[in-house]
Amino acid sequence: MLYVRFENKQANRYYRIILAKDMFDDWVLTKVWGGINQATGRITHLPCVTLDSAIQHVEHIIRMRIKRGYVIVDHKINEGMVQLPFDIMTGIKQMATCLQD
Repeated sequence: MLYVRFENKQANRYYRIILAKDMFDDWVLTKVWGGINQATGRITHLPCVTLDSAIQHVEHIIRMRIKRGYVIVDHKINEGMVQLPFDIMTGIKQMATCLQD
């Protein structure tokens, strides 16, 4: 499982992405967003045909969130649950650092 949480303190908003396999062994990208400290929000699930397409979606989301003033406040990777390439989190950290500078 891959988990990344973004926050935009000025807009008082959060955005989370979770990439994991479902019970049918298919990749699903879950996107959750809403107001910080509010009970309401939205959630969508995007089925992905391949891990590569899922990673492309993740990279696009990271670029867009950072461009819109969000910063990554938390991220996790649990390789025990699903098999993800080890360098995904390293790539995400590097991309976020470059985009935030």
